[in-house]
Amino acid sequence: MCHWFVILADLYNSRTSSLNIRGLLF
Repeated sequence: MCHWFVILADLYNSRTSSLNIRGLLF
């Protein structure tokens, strides 16, 4: 639902951390 929010946070944060976050959500 708030997947877009996580993506935005990813852009602000490091892309490496996004991989871990996305792995948990997806």
